[in-house]
Amino acid sequence: MKPEEIEVAIAEHAGWAWYAVEKAGWYYRQGGCGYTNRIEEAGRYTKEQAEKELVRGEPMRIVQIPHPPYSRSLDALHGALQSLTEVELFRYADEVCDLTCDSNHDTDIQTMLMLSAKELAECYVRAIGKWRVG
Repeated sequence: MKPEEIEVAIAEHAGWAWYAVEKAGWYYRQGGCGYTNRIEEAGRYTKEQAEKELVRGEPMRIVQIPHPPYSRSLDALHGALQSLTEVELFRYADEVCDLTCDSNHDTDIQTMLMLSAKELAECYVRAIGKWRVG
């Protein structure tokens, strides 16, 4: 799978569905605390909450906030891991072990701790049954 496909699969599974309110190229900050031109600093709203912020006659719209870079950031991936069920978490651990086990099925802890966000994101997608070859 391509990195973007991996990230979309993780975002969907983790329930990433945050929106920002944009007005003339500027985004509302959370709680009505001004504006920013950076979507990363925009207030995060559910779609329903964002719709309530729209003012009729104003040049405003709702935009989806891009999902975190799961395959490039361990911090982002850590947040997504919290969405795994207990069964999925065990599958994830099995996938991580498969990458780090030697021929005697002993896990090399140092190797496990050095896995990249990309490798761990692939384990996540396998654990939720979304991995596809191609």
